[in-house]
Amino acid sequence: LKECYESAVAHVNRHVRAAAMQCLEQYVTHCPDPSILRDTTVEVLKAGLADNWSQVRMAASVLCRVWLQHYTIDDDAMMAILLPRMCLNRFYLAAGVKLYSHDTWRMIFCDGSGIQRMQKQVNAVVRYYVKCCDADNHVVREAACQAIAELVGRIDVQDNVETLLQALKMCFYDESWPVRDEACLACGSLCKAYPESVSIDSLWERFVEQL
Repeated sequence: LKECYESAVAHVNRHVRAAAMQCLEQYVTHCPDPSILRDTTVEVLKAGLADNWSQVRMAASVLCRVWLQHYTIDDDAMMAILLPRMCLNRFYLAAGVKLYSHDTWRMIFCDGSGIQRMQKQVNAVVRYYVKCCDADNHVVREAACQAIAELVGRIDVQDNVETLLQALKMCFYDESWPVRDEACLACGSLCKAYPESVSIDSLWERFVEQL
């Protein structure tokens, strides 16, 4: 199991990382007591769901679904790690990862509890989204802006408005125009959701620059 973990997280070859996650998936599927795999699996998913290679991210998404089908979702410490990554991957550019992540969300939270769980983990979600706004991969930055736009319209982020706004303002200067575009839209969503906390006057110059 240790070798599987090291291959999935630290190996320089993306094919090896993906294969190691597939091996771990078999461990989870056939283990009589998945709880003994909890720490290893969560750490692998933490890295894999945020991997810069779509192939690895897809393998991690498959592992994530299998894991959540075999282990309790009432583990708050675990969900603080998995939820933000699962949510952001629903906006990831690679269609396979995006669609699979949407299906996983509907499957795992078929009772409609996803929003409530996001609210419970709002601080962890915000921290991850903000971190991704400054990722070294423009695809991740674009997805982060889209995820923030969704977040502010669905759950209460009042205590995190300023943090989200600063992250989005940074994205206005991104070298990738799709990131700047999504930052504009996300800021508009933030203004609409929290008009008393976010003044459009403070963003007017940025909007005009993008025009």
